[in-house]
Amino acid sequence: MAIFGPFGSVVSRFSSTPSAASNEGTGYIFAAIGTAGAAITAFLLVPVGLILLLGAYGVMTQRSWAWNVTVGVLAILTASGVLRLGSSPVVGAALIGAGAAGLGLWFRNDTREWYGTQH
Repeated sequence: MAIFGPFGSVVSRFSSTPSAASNEGTGYIFAAIGTAGAAITAFLLVPVGLILLLGAYGVMTQRSWAWNVTVGVLAILTASGVLRLGSSPVVGAALIGAGAAGLGLWFRNDTREWYGTQH
């Protein structure tokens, strides 16, 4: 879904965009800009999805680099929660709680030994 979902959004935007000129003479420029925004979002999110998929593979196969990737993902999750506190405090607090809990479990000695990152 992470790979093909954004493309479905782009296709649905193209299929719902009218092809005739509008009465105001704008030629539906706003619809075209909206479609371009969806395409740009898709092209940005597909690589992110592939990176997350690669990280999940590394976690499942117990690669030492996957421990660092997961720390980065959990740190981004926690930071996004901090940034959301102003607009949506409940969602922000939930993201901070999930990220902090994940980081707390991920930094345990037995987890680090499992991935071979304990020094």
